[in-house]
Amino acid sequence: MAPSAVEPDVPVRGKGPVREPLQLSGALDSYESFDVTPVIGREFPTAKLVEWLNAPNSDELLRDLAITISQRGVVFFRAQDDLTNELQKKLILRLGELTGRPATSGLHIHPILNSERELGGNDLEISTISSVQNKQFYSKKVPDTLSVKNQRSAQWHSDIAFEPVPADYTSLRLVQLPTTGGDTLWASGYEIYDRISEPYQKFLETLTATFEQPGFQKVADNLGFNLYDKPRGAPENVGAELKAIHPVVRTNPVTGWKSIFPVGGHVKHINGLTEEESSHLLSWFLDLVYKNHDLQVRFKWKNANDIAIWDNRSVFHTATFDYLDGSYGVPSSDMAGSVPIARSLSDIYTPDALPTQAKRWNNLLAKFEEVYGHPAEFISRSPGRVNIIGEHIDYSLYSVLPMAITADALLAVSTALTPTTPGTFKVQIANVQDSKFPSREFDIPYETVDIDATVHEWTNYFKSGLRGALEHLRRKRGADFKPSSMKILMDGTVPAGGGLSSSAAFVSASALAIMVANGEHTVNKTELTELAIVSERAVGVNSGGMDQSASVFSERGSALFVSFAPSLKARPVYFPKTNPELTFLVAQSFVTSDKFVTGPIHYNLRVVECSLAAAYLNAVLNPPGTQLPPDAAPLGISLHGFHETYFALREHGAGATSSKPVPDQLDELITLTKQTLTQVEGYTREEIASVLNISVDELNARFTSRFPVRAERFKLRQRALHVFSEALRVLKFMALLETGPSGDDTASYNSQLGALLNETQTSCRDVYECSCEEIDALCAIARKAGSYGSRLTGAGWGGCSVHLVPADKVAEVRDAWDREYYSKLNLTEDQKEAAVVL
Repeated sequence: MAPSAVEPDVPVRGKGPVREPLQLSGALDSYESFDVTPVIGREFPTAKLVEWLNAPNSDELLRDLAITISQRGVVFFRAQDDLTNELQKKLILRLGELTGRPATSGLHIHPILNSERELGGNDLEISTISSVQNKQFYSKKVPDTLSVKNQRSAQWHSDIAFEPVPADYTSLRLVQLPTTGGDTLWASGYEIYDRISEPYQKFLETLTATFEQPGFQKVADNLGFNLYDKPRGAPENVGAELKAIHPVVRTNPVTGWKSIFPVGGHVKHINGLTEEESSHLLSWFLDLVYKNHDLQVRFKWKNANDIAIWDNRSVFHTATFDYLDGSYGVPSSDMAGSVPIARSLSDIYTPDALPTQAKRWNNLLAKFEEVYGHPAEFISRSPGRVNIIGEHIDYSLYSVLPMAITADALLAVSTALTPTTPGTFKVQIANVQDSKFPSREFDIPYETVDIDATVHEWTNYFKSGLRGALEHLRRKRGADFKPSSMKILMDGTVPAGGGLSSSAAFVSASALAIMVANGEHTVNKTELTELAIVSERAVGVNSGGMDQSASVFSERGSALFVSFAPSLKARPVYFPKTNPELTFLVAQSFVTSDKFVTGPIHYNLRVVECSLAAAYLNAVLNPPGTQLPPDAAPLGISLHGFHETYFALREHGAGATSSKPVPDQLDELITLTKQTLTQVEGYTREEIASVLNISVDELNARFTSRFPVRAERFKLRQRALHVFSEALRVLKFMALLETGPSGDDTASYNSQLGALLNETQTSCRDVYECSCEEIDALCAIARKAGSYGSRLTGAGWGGCSVHLVPADKVAEVRDAWDREYYSKLNLTEDQKEAAVVL
């Protein structure tokens, strides 16, 4: 006789009291909805869940929503941009509470997909689903396994069925969509049960099944962490043994309808049957799902913050693992989609920063009321950034890796202001530091915002954000759009000229404030970033897009990989766990570097040189008559554009069917640059114009007139070499992060990361010539004291430096700076306090 599969040592949960099914009240009847299929799924295409949460009859609305979810299996809502993580948690809790969930049960904490993991967000009760994390968990290759090629992609399951108290309602909100693919499917357990004959139904109702998830323990063992073994949403869900017994046929307490439960993942076997009988039944249940597509519904995620809510007691689901890359799920803040609305300072700042920031925000609000005589309506915020790697290549449209910092620009805003001149709107703007930045008042014509880029005036940054935002609003609302008047009080903690993007933070916060003041309740992050990039150029700076992208897209606790071609994209990047642990230190040189003031000989000149290098290389290396495609670079063409054009033409001519890997392309471009741009001393306007087959006047009009530059010779060789080599370093740095370290001691791995930062500093100092003696000194001191890698960050020629330091060397590095650098400067106490940021 075959052995029984029963496991008597695992307790079976009692069925609990039987109650009458819940009935709909009709509270949702007035809201637009439709059934996605006859069997399963309903969508409310225009409803807003936050409005339901805050409505006077909220309990009635949410109770009917819960019943609808249980009846239809899964319910969908589109673009819930104002649904924060906390509100989403509140929603799911109330759905359960209003339909009889036990008071001892709350939100589940996943054993591995939680905030204790590197990519797990910052909330234990929210499972962040990330394809990047999935690769980390499940892509470790073991030599004695079968091929990992997937010939059955569906992974049907009911959430956390391995817990003694499994899930009732689950919600999934996507905040970053894959480029294509990634649909989610649900299948009805009710319909599976109903398609089984009555005698078989009665037999199945006598059975129980054992659910288990040993795979999570294997992941934890492979990656060296412990499962979350404290109570996971219910007191019964505790410990590291993820095993439970549940009935094969469950009755949903909300509807009173029966469904098959052990389908797909987490099911070990059906108890009391032989192994063959159990395997046959479980395969048959899955087969019913596979062969009956009419009991399934497939949902395509169209917008950031689309959300699905389903009842796990009667529904199974599976992702479609056909998306190309990226991450998706519910991290702590949106990467794509709309700019988040913070309800608390704890949504913005880390706990250690809260006391200082609370005092600062209160002071800003009090000062606003003192200046203008009434309270502010809202505050717009945008942070500064530190660039980890990828210096001076964003305006050549190569990818970069910045990270937002705590220092930020705040704008307190009110629209309680009446214009006094016909055909204009009024702006009153003041600064908390009023002795340094005097108040201004403007009557601005509806049609245009004039900015005198020849004058170094602090409000020009606000005006540039204003111009960009209004142009966007006119395109959206029409030429007759009339902007609201505004009162503004600004407070900024990003040091001006410090290389931490104070100007981009101010411009981005200004553009955001203007859009909100003019009735834009949701502001798209990509649109805001793109208009801020263009806007800042109105103050006379040929800026790239890294600063604005970092200011708008960044998430707390992660770096940001920003790509500019073929379009602006950003995704979070997390550093792997290392031993010793890594820390980034930002050290100020206190050498002010103002891009506006020194632009003609520094920043703007470098942009012109890179653009000229692209044109020159194109003229020499590509077929005669080849035109570089216009792109988003400040002057309309870029080295990245040349890069793509060169390889596209060469591969097409050679009949190639696949492209050379990008790192290999960059290596080749470095060699070509050395062979082609041979004049180390630089090229005159006449020499460049001759190669481009244009006149000097045409060259000046095309490249040097928009933002004046001062140079007799243009160092095309050095600028192109830096850009191509730095773009390659970014890819190498990212490859190290994505591969991760091996072994317990990661000192060698840490050194590899640091070496790339050191190479960047060498290139910035010797090739791009944008460092200075003070930055060089800070880097040398830090490396000697234990930094793995040190370099300038930001525009250069002063400002700040960034350093990759082992946690156990932080004190030594700081002491060395104090002793060998800062002690020689005449710093105030405030400057000493702000000299180094951890």
